[in-house]
Amino acid sequence: MGTAAYPFVASEATKLSILHAIELRYRHFDTAAVYRLEQPLGEAIRLGPITSRDELFMTSKLRCTDAHHDLVLSALQKTLQNLQFEYLDLSLIHFLACSKPGEYEMGKIPEVPLGSGGQSIPLLGMGTAAYPFVASEATKLSILHAIELGYRHFDTAALYQSEQPLGEAIRLGPITSRDELFITSKLWCTDAHHDLVLPALRKTLQNLQLEYLDLYLIHFPVSSKPGEYVFPFKTEELLPLDIKSVWEAMEECQKLGLTKSIGVSNFSCKKLEKLLAVAKIPPAVNQVEMNPLWQQKKLRQFCREKGIHITAYSPLGAKGTLWGTDKVMECEVLKEIGDARGKTVAQVKYSLTRAQPSKALSEISFNK
Repeated sequence: MGTAAYPFVASEATKLSILHAIELRYRHFDTAAVYRLEQPLGEAIRLGPITSRDELFMTSKLRCTDAHHDLVLSALQKTLQNLQFEYLDLSLIHFLACSKPGEYEMGKIPEVPLGSGGQSIPLLGMGTAAYPFVASEATKLSILHAIELGYRHFDTAALYQSEQPLGEAIRLGPITSRDELFITSKLWCTDAHHDLVLPALRKTLQNLQLEYLDLYLIHFPVSSKPGEYVFPFKTEELLPLDIKSVWEAMEECQKLGLTKSIGVSNFSCKKLEKLLAVAKIPPAVNQVEMNPLWQQKKLRQFCREKGIHITAYSPLGAKGTLWGTDKVMECEVLKEIGDARGKTVAQVKYSLTRAQPSKALSEISFNK
């Protein structure tokens, strides 16, 4: 019997439900520190018709805030104290991530370290690319709803025209400190020229009404003639990207404190090799399209070896967009897995991501 009932509160109703399950001969119980139900579970077991500890199989889980070497043992001892047991049958790490020690907030999405600067990136974020790219009230309301659900990682770009709605939503929502947020934006191809990088970032910050970004990315490994932001590209206006001079300008943006980290988007292994050969500050992130049908295994391995975090965009296939497909959401294999477990395709997809062997992967999606 699982004991996760959201919102997570210790209640008499939960204890009675567990007691009823014991009377129905349930003997395998699953709990977790974050559920706040270890104590009611222990009480129900002592009240029920259990004659020996050997009858039971008890599982509990280590919460993200305790997923640190020096905190694991004390966390388990606290769990045993709550249950009033001498041992567990199974102790699990709850998520493939850790968070700062302290009180666990269920609305808070787990984070992983980003590079060597001490910054962390949330494992799940909200993308704001809705095609066609227009600033809209609907976008602002969607972002505001995401903030209320606990999202704090938002991805935007100069191209998307969503920087201003994102900034407005942040000011309207229940954000009490800039430190709560992780904001990413991107340099568009028309500004991918050495002398235009800094003005482009300043314009982005003005749109967002923020003093700095957490992450600033080169949107594509190409540049184009300065002018209007247009997508799809006008091929006759595309130019080779002078990666050395543009990256120098990106590094200057970080040195000025206008962004905490810098990175790239849509870069292949070969493009990354060229960048790493000239970079004084290596890219912290490579944001690329990735989903169960396009797993980018070679690129993931390369980035893992180079210490570059991968952020996956359009993890559900971006159905309905110019670049997207319905193949992920309509995938029969994912549907069969979901049907067998009572889950949606989206839930199956995110479970597959969390099961990846590398923690260096976060995801952004605009899909509700």
